[in-house]
Amino acid sequence: MRIERVVIKNYRSIRDLAFEPASLCALIGENNAGKSNILRALNLVLGETWPSDRSFTDDDFYQHDRSNEILIQVVFDTGVELERYGKVVKVFGFRLTCGQYKRATKNKKAGDLKSEFICLNQNGEAIKVPSKPYAKGQESRPYSVNLNVSADLREQFPLVYVDVWRDYSSHSPSSRWSALNRLFRNVNDEFGREVIDVPGAPHPVLRKELYERKVEELFNLLRTQSFLDIEARVRNYALEQLGLEPSSDDVRIDFQPFDPFNVYRNMEVVITEGGTSHAASEVGAGYQSSLVVAIFRAYQELQKGNAIIAVEEPEGYLHPHRQRFFYKVLRDIARQGNQVFYTTHSANFVDVMHPETVNIVRKSKDTGTKVSCCPPQQWSPTQREEFKLLREFDPERSELFFSKYCLLVEGDTEKFLFPALLKQYGIDADAIGLSVVEVGGKSNLPIFINVLQHFEIPFVVIHDVDVKEVDAKWSPERQKKQREENEFHEALNSKIESAILNKTRLFTFDPDLEEDCGFNVGKNDKVRRALEFVQGEVSEDVRQRLSKPIERLLGRKLESNVPTDRTEEVPVLK
Repeated sequence: MRIERVVIKNYRSIRDLAFEPASLCALIGENNAGKSNILRALNLVLGETWPSDRSFTDDDFYQHDRSNEILIQVVFDTGVELERYGKVVKVFGFRLTCGQYKRATKNKKAGDLKSEFICLNQNGEAIKVPSKPYAKGQESRPYSVNLNVSADLREQFPLVYVDVWRDYSSHSPSSRWSALNRLFRNVNDEFGREVIDVPGAPHPVLRKELYERKVEELFNLLRTQSFLDIEARVRNYALEQLGLEPSSDDVRIDFQPFDPFNVYRNMEVVITEGGTSHAASEVGAGYQSSLVVAIFRAYQELQKGNAIIAVEEPEGYLHPHRQRFFYKVLRDIARQGNQVFYTTHSANFVDVMHPETVNIVRKSKDTGTKVSCCPPQQWSPTQREEFKLLREFDPERSELFFSKYCLLVEGDTEKFLFPALLKQYGIDADAIGLSVVEVGGKSNLPIFINVLQHFEIPFVVIHDVDVKEVDAKWSPERQKKQREENEFHEALNSKIESAILNKTRLFTFDPDLEEDCGFNVGKNDKVRRALEFVQGEVSEDVRQRLSKPIERLLGRKLESNVPTDRTEEVPVLK
């Protein structure tokens, strides 16, 4: 089971938003763009707290305007069948709305908030059911009402929400809608049914019954005289308030060590380290965070699919290696039939090879929060294997999803040359959100271009033409080989150009950057030689040719800021 479509209107920073999340759904974007508001909306409809008009304040309405009705709607790919007054319906989703009364009613004033929480069919339309049972012999009624969401129905579409603080207390078994509570409910049912053989007993007994006897025996050790005095007074005064005799045996009031209806809900995780034990709710944030993550991993594994999990900033409290590992965990959870939503600021939690899992969240004054999505891209088997290896050693390529500007280049020479050039113009690439992304070879450029265009990230492409003249003095074999290479690159250049919708984004060097700009990097030390070149005495013509892609990307003329006294040494690359 997974959410197929989300619609949110007039909620916090969201004016009108609709998107179709994948099984793994990363929400990325700048601070205050509205990422967390999307998760809050899902949690409001599917999470622990039952939604009502009391769930909303003026701050929850878009631009604080209560005349704009809030709407949060989720539709699932799988429905749940139920019956109401003889009518069988299939529920595929929920719609929560909150607005205000236009006129005063018996119990409400004009302007007071009112909410409605109803069921939806597969098309996202309200499900209508009879308002009361059919009369005898009556096949249908002329009037019907919206089918309201019930607690039992809502629990069949569970959401496990992990906020940014990873506070264990909200994920303990005592929290009704927590993952642990749901897991232990099944255990509690099993505990109440299972019978076991007891040595010396004439017949098997319920495990729960035996447990209650043992607990009562132990609890009697706690019943000191002071305890008995408190218990007796509470009982006697309560019966007196009810108008019953304290000596009555009809009502029993006493203190119990556990909830007899769910003996597991009062359990506490205890961490013992160095001989000292602490309750999980009392340990540090790092421990609590790891426990919460462990709980929902156990939940998805034991539930065997159909779990919906929402995590805020999973990178919290984790160093880079553990971040990359945790991203693999989230990906595996989604592959096992679950759905995972998360917000992140870390490139370790997105994958350029799977842009369909990424949703870029932006906010503008006119339109509020919006989401940009991208369909899956077609990698050839060779490209996929080669790039998969490159990605393992250089995860920086996924940084493009977080960029305000992206300079797409085909190799390491350009990857290091252009940041050095930017620095000479007094531009800090990090400060303006500009990423120079090396794509692992010219053949990968069309895929990256498609991704950037779908996400509407400003970009330019720089690549070599790589078509070289054939010298008649060469041997026939060498001439043939060069012609074949030229044909390959001509076809690839055409493919790259066709991929770009706006041709002014494309910049090429003929036959390559090194020869076009008049420097020879040789086969070794290409990056170092490129840095030496750009930091040396470069002609104004060459500097302008190198600067044009950046000027096109930033939309402004670059002002030269080259220092006259060069004291900074070129770094030694090892």
